[in-house]
Amino acid sequence: MCAGPGTSRGGNHVHLTEQNRKVLVKLCVACRIEFSYKKGTKSPFGGTIRALLQAEIDKDLKNPHRTIRHLVNKRRAVVAVQKKESGTVQTDTELDQNLDLWIERENELLCEQEDAKKPKEVSQREAASAKILSCVLCILCI
Repeated sequence: MCAGPGTSRGGNHVHLTEQNRKVLVKLCVACRIEFSYKKGTKSPFGGTIRALLQAEIDKDLKNPHRTIRHLVNKRRAVVAVQKKESGTVQTDTELDQNLDLWIERENELLCEQEDAKKPKEVSQREAASAKILSCVLCILCI
């Protein structure tokens, strides 16, 4: 039995080259506004990325989010090690830069989730504090 383009003999695994991964992450970053962590609703994001990736590289990646999750976890580990090192030049590839943008989006969503969990009065207090701080900064700038 012959496997189709980009699939293994079992048909369950799609091998992505480094260039394929770049394309996948670029597509995710380009469509990141559609991505969300809302539970109970199936996001069209995975399907959108799957279709775009298939059109771009002719490989049918069944679960693009799992692949992105793996790449993000690897990137986070590398960044954690780099933060501990000092005096060494850190070179970021295009893939790394795009993964960093994706991680920013994930972090934004996690903050939004945390804010949504806070009681209303805590959110109101934080908003009032931010407004006061903003006014103080305006006064200092005058």
